[in-house]
Amino acid sequence: MLNRNARPLRMDRRGFLKTSSALASFVGLWVSGALPLRAMTQQRTLAELDFTDFQALLGEHFQVYSHVGLPSTVQLVQVKARPSQTKQADTLRSDCFSLAFAAPKGHGLTQDSYTFVHPELGQFALFIVPAQQVEYEDRYIAIFNRL
Repeated sequence: MLNRNARPLRMDRRGFLKTSSALASFVGLWVSGALPLRAMTQQRTLAELDFTDFQALLGEHFQVYSHVGLPSTVQLVQVKARPSQTKQADTLRSDCFSLAFAAPKGHGLTQDSYTFVHPELGQFALFIVPAQQVEYEDRYIAIFNRL
């Protein structure tokens, strides 16, 4: 329903300058990377990532986005090759591996799929499971088993 008594929106010069400078500041922070927006990173699938991709990033930090709330930061603390479950070979294969992430105690991530973001790997979805809690950190595990 239209309100016939409503005034048209007008902006004076001062309002325009305040609004445009705020927008310019936001864009500047976004471009500089100070605002970690997921839209700025390349979307990846887990099929594109392998053992060597993660092994090269041991000790690096990842931003973890849940369905709601602010992102958490976790550190990749272990990349471990697993023996293949097939009868082909008894050697370790790069398509069966696990990742361990650490976060400060109380992060509260539950067993679920999250969006992980890293400057080199881009953005990808990963299912993690809480593994162990020690005095000062929580650990989370992701298993890759490509048969």
